[in-house]
Amino acid sequence: MAHFSKQDGFNIFRLPVAWQFLVNNKFGANLNPANFAKYNDLVRACLATGAYCVIDIHNYARWNGRIIGQGGPANDGFTSLWSQLAKEYVKETKVVMGLMNEPHNVDIEGWARTVQGAVTGIRKAGATRHYILLPGNGYTNAGEFPTGSAPALSRVTNLDGSTTNLVFDVHQYFDNDNSGTNSGCVSDKVQAAFAPLADYLRKHHRLALLSETGGGNNDQSCITNICRALSYLEDNSDVYLGYIGWSAGSFDKNYVLNLAPAGSTDVPLITKCFVSKSGKSPNPPQLPPAPLDRSPAPPGGSPAPLGGPPASANPARKPKAQIKGTPTTLVTAVKPSKAVKSSKAAKPAKAVKSSKAVKSFKAVKPSQAVKQPRASPSPTLEENGDDVGAVKLSPAVKPSPAVKPPPAVKQPRASPSPTLEENRDDFRAVKPSPASSSPTLEENGDGVRCEAKL
Repeated sequence: MAHFSKQDGFNIFRLPVAWQFLVNNKFGANLNPANFAKYNDLVRACLATGAYCVIDIHNYARWNGRIIGQGGPANDGFTSLWSQLAKEYVKETKVVMGLMNEPHNVDIEGWARTVQGAVTGIRKAGATRHYILLPGNGYTNAGEFPTGSAPALSRVTNLDGSTTNLVFDVHQYFDNDNSGTNSGCVSDKVQAAFAPLADYLRKHHRLALLSETGGGNNDQSCITNICRALSYLEDNSDVYLGYIGWSAGSFDKNYVLNLAPAGSTDVPLITKCFVSKSGKSPNPPQLPPAPLDRSPAPPGGSPAPLGGPPASANPARKPKAQIKGTPTTLVTAVKPSKAVKSSKAAKPAKAVKSSKAVKSFKAVKPSQAVKQPRASPSPTLEENGDDVGAVKLSPAVKPSPAVKPPPAVKQPRASPSPTLEENRDDFRAVKPSPASSSPTLEENGDGVRCEAKL
């Protein structure tokens, strides 16, 4: 994170962690003191850079392979987890609550109720000014989001019925099956995904963050297409908050999507697409975090209740290639752009450009955030390279009054090896290197060892 924040000006980092690790494998328990302390060290190191730090529960809407609130554990345990985390970081408004990595094959109406419970728990715990990322179905794919997930998630609100600082969380890869498992890129996805989503966001006065994207780190097809995609996001920073690249940290150096620098030298994809096109590395603006306060409750008072026709099933996604090597700390960086105004869709703001290293494109209005790598001591999320990277946020927005807080819940439990879970059809995690002492995330019993981000 130090490299990306100081050399490249990145201002947001995504820090994956397995739900099981935080509560020591006991559903609904309080945060495990020892395990949470390790993860908290990573979060604090990120905050020390002045960046936004995304807490990423990397479980694919599942606990040990079973969907939360849909045949699996009840929603209460998930709400409890987020209530506790919110209470821990209630004073840290640069902590972004990334509710869940890549839900898939869920009933979107039921998932929206699960998300609403987590949002309510966070706001009641007192974290009323923090950004909360709302992920959708289909691995929260940007192309499917406008019609597949946004209608249901748009009805998720803060305690006061507003949607201030509730940001849609989307992912997008550029290979032939959108999986992020191939080194080549076949399209920039602008017309297939980013433009339709931008239209939806403007129409409904909402914002989105591309919290995971990437491609072959030295593949010309990816350099061409990803540069175009990030330029589009920067040009539409009135609705796109920023972007985060997957991935950086202690991955095997031969992993094709690895964005970690070799010493102080960034990979081509970083220098040509994520870093400022000016080739300069300006210091990102040190603006205080602020709410986007621009999405009031729908006319007529309270929002429509969650419910409605079930969403169509999302196509399964090809699992990402298994990453071998030591546990990884992933880093994402984002750059802030101008702040968004409340109620109305904000006008596109210029994005701040950074120089070298995993940068994300110019984005819409939040303040700076950066991610830093992490190694052994912190929990590591070693996923098959699909979910960490660097992002840019647009200029920071000022925190707006948010929802009124209540107390938070706690959950613990201890287990020698944290696990990062997902039903095995989409999460092949990497096994931590033999000598690593860092916690790992486990996928539903099939050997997934996961991540920690830089």
